[in-house]
Amino acid sequence: MASWQYKMGRNFEYSCQNKLRDLGYYVVRSYGSKGVFDLVAIPPLIPVENFPPGTLLIQCKTSKDPKKAGYVRPTELSRLRASTKWLGTPIIMYKLNRKITWRKP
Repeated sequence: MASWQYKMGRNFEYSCQNKLRDLGYYVVRSYGSKGVFDLVAIPPLIPVENFPPGTLLIQCKTSKDPKKAGYVRPTELSRLRASTKWLGTPIIMYKLNRKITWRKP
């Protein structure tokens, strides 16, 4: 039986995936979150407003506490910032005021 934290995180990953697909991205989810990124999103030919150009390497974060929205542990943050060996832009997606938003690490 999966824990409620896992289910909440998985559901949020699906929400992010669906949002990006609605914008025209091709999105792949990393099941089990064994790697650095939860989602990899390849953009459509037409640029999408409010998102950086190119492939997105996404870490999804959930929190019940709005003050901790988008919080990433320092060790994980250093892994995200060190991911420049792949051609992509690392971003963190999180929910703030019931809206999915993003920021660069």
